[in-house]
Amino acid sequence: MTTAGNEVAQDDPIDALAELITSSTDARRGTVTAEYELFLMAGRRSRLQDEYTRWLDTLERFLTPHITDPQRRASASVAVEGSVHALLRQAPMPLS
Repeated sequence: MTTAGNEVAQDDPIDALAELITSSTDARRGTVTAEYELFLMAGRRSRLQDEYTRWLDTLERFLTPHITDPQRRASASVAVEGSVHALLRQAPMPLS
């Protein structure tokens, strides 16, 4: 997996996703913030609903082979969204 020109050597796809999220927000905070704002806007505007759905469907397709239980997969999807939101904060969140 490649992130902002950097190789992420991860055997576990879920670990690679976590690395992608954290490295993207560190190096490209402004871009990630703008993309997230567009994602939220797409969720509120019917003409952009296809883009909102595309992101959610892409995340679902990524997670499905790794998390087969639908409830756990939904929880993981929410965790990804929350992680992106948390990483966009100006001050780092404590992880412990």
